[in-house]
Parts: sequence; structure tokens; C-alpha cells
Amino acid sequence: MTRRLRKQLQPIFEKHTANQIVLIGMGNIDRADDGAGLMIAEALKREHPRSVLSEKDRSVESHVMRLMKNGSVQAVIFIDTAHFMESPGSVRLFTMTSVNQIVPAFSTHQISLSLLMETLVQEGKSVCFVGIQPGTTEMMEEMSREMLSAVEHLIELFHDLFALQKKRKHQEENP
Repeated sequence: MTRRLRKQLQPIFEKHTANQIVLIGMGNIDRADDGAGLMIAEALKREHPRSVLSEKDRSVESHVMRLMKNGSVQAVIFIDTAHFMESPGSVRLFTMTSVNQIVPAFSTHQISLSLLMETLVQEGKSVCFVGIQPGTTEMMEEMSREMLSAVEHLIELFHDLFALQKKRKHQEENP
């Protein structure tokens, strides 16, 4: 799971510095597996507070509006659950063009994710969506084992990608 995703995400982290990439964790912690994006963001933002935002703090729409005019941000990675008909805990990277296949125009957000992504693209930002297949999104249920495992792997993956970026920056500054 994470090997393929790492291969897809690594070019983004190689092209941009940590301050140019923003991850936005989305979801609803009261709906079992739907809280995965928030869990990932909360775990990452302690170590990367300038690069990780959470829908827990403010709406994704509000984050996007702020990022639109932020010239230093070049890439935005959304993280949330998505139904793409694979086994629970499966993870896939979706581009601007492929996200429309899995994210409906109507969503629980005020504005659809595809429209938010398109808005950022129009502002010159590169965008992608890390989707995690939920097992259950029932109200007040516990997160599934599969989702907890996926969350753990994604936290580790993003920590590694940020660490590689930091190491590269150090090497460039100290040849």
C-alpha cells in the first residue's frame, strides 16, 4: 500500500520545500472510519505545524480560501476517506482529473472537494487527494482495525517524506 503511494508522493516532496507543501486532513471523528484524515493531520501537525492543517480547527473551505492567496504554498494534499470500492483501509492517490470519479459533486462539505481543488489549481497550486477506503462510517462507532492500520502507515509515510525533505535541505545548505 504505502510503497506505491510513496512512489507517487515522493516527486511532490522532492520538487517543493516543506513550507511549500500543505496537507489538509479532513473527516468527521464521530463517524468511525471517516475520522482518519483528521487523525493523520493531528499526528503530523505537532511536528509540522506550518505544513499540516486539520478540518478539526476550521473548515476545509476556510483553509482553501487562505491558501489561495498564499504565494509560498505550491502544493496541497487533501487526506480523507473516499468510497472507491476497494477493501477497507486501502489507500489511493487521486489527481484533479481522477477525483471526480470518486468524490460526488454533493458532499458533506459546504463546497465539493473537486471544486476546491479546481480553485487551487486556478491559483497555480498543484493538488492531489489521498483517499482511504472506509469500512464503516456509522455514527459513534469505533474506527475499524483496517483503518487504524492505514492511518498508522500514512502517518509514518508522511513523517518519512518530511524527513527526506529536511535531510535534502540540510545537504544543500552544507555541501
